[in-house]
Amino acid sequence: MVGSGGPEGMEPAPGGSLHIFYYSLALFGTVWALFAVPFVYHVVRAVRARNAWLPFERKPNGRYTFMAQHRWYSAFRAPGPGGRTATGLIVRYGTWLAVVAMLSYLPLKDITYILTH
Repeated sequence: MVGSGGPEGMEPAPGGSLHIFYYSLALFGTVWALFAVPFVYHVVRAVRARNAWLPFERKPNGRYTFMAQHRWYSAFRAPGPGGRTATGLIVRYGTWLAVVAMLSYLPLKDITYILTH
């Protein structure tokens, strides 16, 4: 098959450079970091505090953490103490872990291609 060298046949031209892969890595790596770094930070906070619900609770200043702050993420906000279940916690962490994992695909793909060429 013609041109089937790199990801989806994106082999650089002879004598060409890997600049497009560096740009892709910078773009998608930044997007990944915008989600992965706060996720890891809040998981570490929760482990240190021994409170798995901490990333989803309201902070003392009345605002929420990154993981529940935006109105699109409002479904992740912790319910009152009587409404908290293990299933709810698993769904919250599982969803965030899936997002971070899916966003890591393209940066890892670019890194792999750069390192092998």
